Amino acid sequence: MTCVLGRHVGNANNRDKSTLEAVAEEATMTISIVNPSTLFSRILQRTVCSLIALPIVLLLGPIISLAEIKGGSFEFEGRMRNYLVFLPQNYDGVTKIPLVFNLHGYTLWAQQQLDYSQMNLVADTAGFVVVYPNAVTPETTWNSGIYDSPIAPPNPNINDVGFLSTLIDTLAQRYAIDTKRIYTCGFSNGGFMSFKLACQLSKRIAAIASVAGVISYSTASNCNCSHPMPVLIVNGTADGVVPYAGRSGYHSVEQTVSFWTTHNQCSKSDTTSLPDIDASDGCTVQRIRFSDSSGNHRVIFNKVLNGGHSWPGGDKRYLVLSWGDIGRTNGDINASAEIWNFLKTKELSQPTTEVSLSQCLIEMSLFQNYPNPFNPSTEIGYGVPGTEYVTLKVYDLLGREVATLVNERKAPGSYSVSFDASGLASGVYFYRLEAGNFMQTKKLIVLR
Repeated sequence: MTCVLGRHVGNANNRDKSTLEAVAEEATMTISIVNPSTLFSRILQRTVCSLIALPIVLLLGPIISLAEIKGGSFEFEGRMRNYLVFLPQNYDGVTKIPLVFNLHGYTLWAQQQLDYSQMNLVADTAGFVVVYPNAVTPETTWNSGIYDSPIAPPNPNINDVGFLSTLIDTLAQRYAIDTKRIYTCGFSNGGFMSFKLACQLSKRIAAIASVAGVISYSTASNCNCSHPMPVLIVNGTADGVVPYAGRSGYHSVEQTVSFWTTHNQCSKSDTTSLPDIDASDGCTVQRIRFSDSSGNHRVIFNKVLNGGHSWPGGDKRYLVLSWGDIGRTNGDINASAEIWNFLKTKELSQPTTEVSLSQCLIEMSLFQNYPNPFNPSTEIGYGVPGTEYVTLKVYDLLGREVATLVNERKAPGSYSVSFDASGLASGVYFYRLEAGNFMQTKKLIVLR
C-alpha cells in the first residue's frame, strides 16, 4: 500500500509530483506535493495510511521546509569563485551524506541551473547535498577542453579542475559530506566539464552524469581515469546546439558512449523503449544499458529520439538561449531523478583525501560576500592561517557599527558566517576583519 503525504519544498507545485515519485519509486512510501485540504481528505478516506501519515502531518505543523540554500565564495588563483549549496531538510550537520555537483551550461549560471534542473526537489526527498558552482565571468564557460570549437570556446588559463577540487575541500570542512560519495553532473558545457572531471579528478569523483554534453577531443586524448567510472549519458538526437553527430573540437554522442564503455570494459548491452508518458512532447526515450562481465551497469545511455538541447523534465521557463534553439524537451523522464537513481549506489573504494585548508593558507584572508548585492542575507568567508583572536564587524557609510559577526579566538581554518540585514535600510555597508596586525575591509550592498 502506498501512502501519499504532503510537504512544501521551496516553490514547488503540482508539476513536481512526478519528480518526487520517480525518486521514491523503490521506497514503500511515495512523497508528493498536495495542498493541506487534499491531504486531509485522503487521510480520512484511507484509514490505514492515516495511522502513519497523521502523526507526521501534526509534526510538520505549518507548511514549512527546513531545507536551506547557502551562498559561498573564496579566492582561487587570483579570482573570486562562488557557488550555491542546497542542504536537504534532513541535514543535521553530523551524519555524512552524499554530494552532487550540478554544473551549468555555456553563458548560464548557478541560480539558473538550480531553477532549471529542479534537482533540489530530488535532493530534499532523497537526502543529499547539491552544489551549483559558477564558472568564471563574463562568458561563464567551463574550461572543459573544447579548445578548437567555434561553440563555447573556454579560457585555457582557467583551472576549473583545481577550483572544483578545492571546493570539495572547502565543503568537506564546512559540511558533513561523505567523501566516498561525491558525484558530478552538468548540462551542456557543464556536461563536457563533468567528463573532464571524470578523467582528471577521478580519485575524488565516484560517478558522473552528463545531459546534452559530450567528451571533447582534448579530454579524451588526455584522460587519466584511475578506476571504472560509472557514467549516465542523456542526449537528444535532434540537438541543434551540441549535434548528435559531433562537431569540431568534440566527439559525437555515440563516440562518447563508446569511449566510456571501452574504458569500463563493458561487454553486454540491452535496450528498452520507455513509455511515452508525455505524448505532446514530440520525442521518446530509448534506454541502453552497458554492463561489464560481472553484470554491473557501468554506462547507461538515455537516447532521446527527436529530443533537443534540453534537460528532460526541466522547467523550460529558466532556459532561454539567445544564441541557440533548445528544441524539444522530453517529458517522459526527469533527468534529475534519473541522475540520482543512477548515482546513489556508486561509491569510491577508498575515501578521498581531504586537504585541510589551513595547510594552504599562508596569510589572513577576507573574501567578498556572496551574493552581493543581496536581500536579506549573505555569506562572508574568511581564512585564518594560525590561531588568532578574530573580529568581523559591519559598518554603515558613517562608520557606525551595525553588526558584530565574529568576536572570538579562532583555530586555523576556513570559515563562513551569515549576515542577515533584515533590519537595515538599502545601501552600501562595509565589513572589516581584524586579527592581530591584520585588518581588511570590503564593501557589501543591501538592495531591497
